[in-house]
Formats: sequence, structure tokens, C-alpha cells
Amino acid sequence: MLVFASALLWAGEFERTVLRAPFAPGYGELWPAWGAALALQAARFIMSLAEQVPGTALRLRIMGSASSWLLVAGAVPAMAELNSSAAAGSLTLLAALALAVREVPGRLRETATEAAVLPAALAVQRLIWCALGPADLFWSLQYWAAVLAGVAAWEFLRRRETRGTVVLGAAAAIVSGSGLGTVSSGDSGQQLWALLAHTALLAFGLLASRKLFTVWGAAGVALAVLWYLRGYTFLLLALLAAGLIGLAVWRLTRVRADPEESREKEDSRA
Repeated sequence: MLVFASALLWAGEFERTVLRAPFAPGYGELWPAWGAALALQAARFIMSLAEQVPGTALRLRIMGSASSWLLVAGAVPAMAELNSSAAAGSLTLLAALALAVREVPGRLRETATEAAVLPAALAVQRLIWCALGPADLFWSLQYWAAVLAGVAAWEFLRRRETRGTVVLGAAAAIVSGSGLGTVSSGDSGQQLWALLAHTALLAFGLLASRKLFTVWGAAGVALAVLWYLRGYTFLLLALLAAGLIGLAVWRLTRVRADPEESREKEDSRA
């Protein structure tokens, strides 16, 4: 706190004597945070030279964590501004997360990295908005669906299938929910994206033998195709007829197979 207060006083003096004008909105919070974090990191580096002294490792972690929290305190208000400080705040938040993860003990570092993914994705999204302009609600939701899908892929790779299923289910719910909104107000690009996303979900379900995602993806693809063909009544009737014929053939095959299976079981018992 003393370091941060000193940084605030230094920033105020720099603003008064050198700039002779107030900082741009957002930078007034960033400059003290940068100065305080830099001072703590410098002190941490000097203290690390005497790492063999008992208790030094804990002090290093405390100082590193404090510097990351100071950066977060300066970055979050700056990210809400509508000028270049939003990009600076986003980069500062990414740096703060990297510093925070570095200070976590090795056995918990992977968990800390996973926890840092969502705020890091928020910072990246803010940078994209600064470069390309704010996106509409649909594409913002698709961004988070893609982030969650990436997290789910990591969970499946690490053999944590329950967590992967939950996270991928959340991503699929975002895609399906926003895809339903494209029926009335979406353009062709959004509808095509929804179709491709459900196709990818169907492909994953088939390759990974996940019945939930197979059925989910197939239902999404079927609904999307039916929506695309809503103006072609004869095609819809043809698809419906083909489905009914297929269902009837499958049912007749099952009815004929059941007596034969029961007869074979009786013969084997005899």
C-alpha cells in the first residue's frame, strides 16, 4: 500500500509539473499501477539474489502477487474507457495474469492457468474491439463459445472428461441459443455459422463416441437444413417421406429379427 501511495503521489507530481495537464481518461489509473508494480518487481528481483535466506521464497511470492493485483486494479477501470487506454489496460491485465500464474506453486499452476483463461479471453476481446470496433451480441457470444470449446478440448486432452463435457455443453448451449435468434433477425452469415458449429459438434460426438453431442449436433443440423428449405415445400415433403420410409423399414427389420433371436435363444437353452 505504501508503494502504491508513493506511485500515486509521483504520478500526480508528474502530471502537475511535466505534463501540465491531466492524464487522458484511464491513464490516471494505469500510471500509478505501473509504477508501483515496477517498484515491487525491482524489489523482488533484488531480494531473489538472496534466495537462500530462510523465508525469502514466501516474500518473493507475496511481492509478485501484490504487483499483479496492483496491475489488475489499474487495468480494469482503464478497460472501460473509450480511448487507447482500453487497449493499454487490456495488455496490462494480460501481464498481471501472467505474473499471478508465475507466483503459484508448481502443483497448482495448471489450475491457476485454467482460472486465468476467462479474464485473459476478456482482455483479448477488448483488444479486438479496440482494433475492429465493437461486435454485435451474436458474434460476441460466438467468441465465448469458441473460448469454452477450447477449454473443453484441453479438458478432454487431460482426460478430465466430466469437466470437458460440462464446459462443451455450455459452449453448445450458447451456440444453440444464439442460433435460434438468427431465425428471425440473423443474416445468412450468422445462420451459416450456426450450421457449421452444429456440424462440428456432430462430428466431435461421432469421433469421440459422445451420444449427447451427436444427438445435439444432429438436431441442430436438421433444424438448420429445414429452415433453409422452408421455401421448398416439395423438398420438405420428400425428406419427410424418406424419413417415414426409413423408419418403417427399420421397424419391420426389428420385428422380423426379434422372433428369430428368441428362437435362437430357446434352441441354445435346449
